[in-house]
Amino acid sequence: MTSYAVLGLLTSGEITGYDLLKQAKLKMSYIWEPTKSHVYRELKRLVTLGLATERDVAQEHRPDKRLFTITPSGLEQFKQWLEKSELEPESVRSPFLLQFFFGTQVDRSLLILRLEKYRENVRAELNLLEDLGTQLKAKTEQLIHYLTLRAAVHRRNSLINWTDEAIQALKAR
Repeated sequence: MTSYAVLGLLTSGEITGYDLLKQAKLKMSYIWEPTKSHVYRELKRLVTLGLATERDVAQEHRPDKRLFTITPSGLEQFKQWLEKSELEPESVRSPFLLQFFFGTQVDRSLLILRLEKYRENVRAELNLLEDLGTQLKAKTEQLIHYLTLRAAVHRRNSLINWTDEAIQALKAR
């Protein structure tokens, strides 16, 4: 998936790895937020595969910068991925849920406190997403981004509902 996210960001034009990371955080952190090392490793891999190119640009009074561009074959592979009708189901990787799964090893009151804190964090994310959604909804050309963001909003709401249910169940026993 990282390859396609990077290729997708490269479709907007020539960009540095640093700016690509900034764009990912700004535009899509609610669905994909890679690490710096992961992006740079992926950019090198895409260049090696011929799906992207790189060029160095000398700058005065600043370090040189490296710009990346998607190649025609990279664009073709990206479009094929977009048109692919069968994608694998998403996997859920949640450090919080993994810890919660083993919650029988700790006191129930600690689990409830952790759930309440988790719910607070999810609500804070939800508020940020809803603010961003208000901005995106106003721009017609951003409809797809807005609808993607709405999926993230629904997921956060679902997590809040689940935490409420879990807290209630733990308190009842």
